[in-house]
Amino acid sequence: MTAHEDALKDDEAKERARVANVVRGEWHASERALRKRFYRRASWPIVADKLRRRLQHAAEVARSEHPWEHLYVRTDDPSRSVSIWFGKHPLPGVAEEDIEVGASMVISQDSRGGIAVLLFPFESLNLRQRKPKLIWGYFDGPECMCEKTILGMVRDFLRYGRATSGLMAASGQDRRTVERLEERSRGFESKTALAGLHPWALGALVLGSLATLALFIAWLTAGDGDKFEPWTGIVALLTGWTSVWVQRLGRSRDEARARVIAAEDAERAERDRRFESKREMLTERSKMPKDRKRDEPLPPHFLSYKVTIGQHGQVRQQ
Repeated sequence: MTAHEDALKDDEAKERARVANVVRGEWHASERALRKRFYRRASWPIVADKLRRRLQHAAEVARSEHPWEHLYVRTDDPSRSVSIWFGKHPLPGVAEEDIEVGASMVISQDSRGGIAVLLFPFESLNLRQRKPKLIWGYFDGPECMCEKTILGMVRDFLRYGRATSGLMAASGQDRRTVERLEERSRGFESKTALAGLHPWALGALVLGSLATLALFIAWLTAGDGDKFEPWTGIVALLTGWTSVWVQRLGRSRDEARARVIAAEDAERAERDRRFESKREMLTERSKMPKDRKRDEPLPPHFLSYKVTIGQHGQVRQQ
């Protein structure tokens, strides 16, 4: 075997070793991801029971302290979800026999172990929200369901229900809460929840501005301006480029959210069409004889949604 053939053989062995190291490293990472998914899925029953107990306690307190409407809690093991919702009640308004369907909160685990928290508003023929659902938050796994998080979601759910009910007049604080929740939900839906002004980018802008100001003052007071002048220009240049990057990031976020709002408009138009059909059906039923009303019950109402959150995949509930 010649020296050239030996060199080729050594190169081939080295390339094979590099490929083996890459595959081995990624295989170990896949094993860790598989175990993480298993543990998150296996721990869901424990977290679901904890959520059920906390929400049930909230429902019991609400029933004794706020009797205008009861809260109900349900655990659905097949769909890996825990729900809490208000009941439905008559709503005086323009349409006859108008019923306000209760607001609800659904905590559900997806196939990868992540947990999505969704809020649904009060709705009726007379009053409907611009967004038919909100993504309150998305968490990597059940380990993120701490007591502080549970208290926060219960508080926002009760505020959201109060702000969207036709029986109450929402305060300015309630409206701001709804706006904040809608904005955060659009961030999740447009995959730009973290595409705003990052904390480190904001820190770079603040530090760059302070450094520029300090160097400019030193340049004015030191007497020898040539010593500080180059550094002042460099810091100002870096601060300017950071500002340009942040502006481009903001534009990309606005474009993504504009697409989300367009999808909301289409979904709302379809929902309005269904509500108008129901209104017409109620009007026709009101004109029928009473004996025919009993023979023609209203069709059941089905609620379905499909949410895509960032890179985590899809959460579906029907």
